[in-house]
Amino acid sequence: MRLVVKKIAFFSFLCLVCGSILFVLFCVFFDEVLFVRKNAIYHVDTPAKMVALTFDDGPSPEWTPRLLWEMKKQGAKATFFLLGKHVKAYPQSARMIVAQGCEIGNHTFSHQVIMNLSLEKLRKEIKDAEKAIKDATGVTPVLFRPPKGWVTDKDK
Repeated sequence: MRLVVKKIAFFSFLCLVCGSILFVLFCVFFDEVLFVRKNAIYHVDTPAKMVALTFDDGPSPEWTPRLLWEMKKQGAKATFFLLGKHVKAYPQSARMIVAQGCEIGNHTFSHQVIMNLSLEKLRKEIKDAEKAIKDATGVTPVLFRPPKGWVTDKDK
């Protein structure tokens, strides 16, 4: 009887461990794509063969100039989704993006996951980033990319 109880306990423990591992792997590898990125645009049908380059979380005084230099050599353009706090800290890097003819988008002020924010805080994140970008570059961004690509059904 004792052996049966031990086998059942071991089997239950093994199932719990395996289930936990599978759950973690699902969350890590699928990044909740099925749940919170379901409306993201990954592909647009076009007769031309093209690739859209986008960069998030900048600008950076180290990486932005390097990227722009390499893109200039190749005649490439990109869209940079900027964080307001980084634009405030490195306005010259943001101005370099505009000077090279690349597009700028809003990526919130501080990169908080928007699903965790109240509607009021979400609006503030977007507006504060918009102001920082406009003040530094003279450009008001018309594109928005939420941090991690995660969206919410909150009212607009």
